[in-house]
This record gives sequence, C-alpha cells and structure tokens, in this order.
Amino acid sequence: MEWQSFFIGMGAMFGLILVVFFLVPGR
Repeated sequence: MEWQSFFIGMGAMFGLILVVFFLVPGR
C-alpha cells in the first residue's frame, strides 16, 4: 500500500521541522 510510504515521508518532514524548532531557540 502507498499509505506506508506516505506516512514515512510526512513523518520525516514533520520530525525534521520539530528538530529545527527545538535546536534554533536553544542557541
């Protein structure tokens, strides 16, 4: 099914944004 790859892509992008939001203010 394509849902699995779709969720993986969305999760990767969302995770990346969360990491940036957590690291930038920390500096």
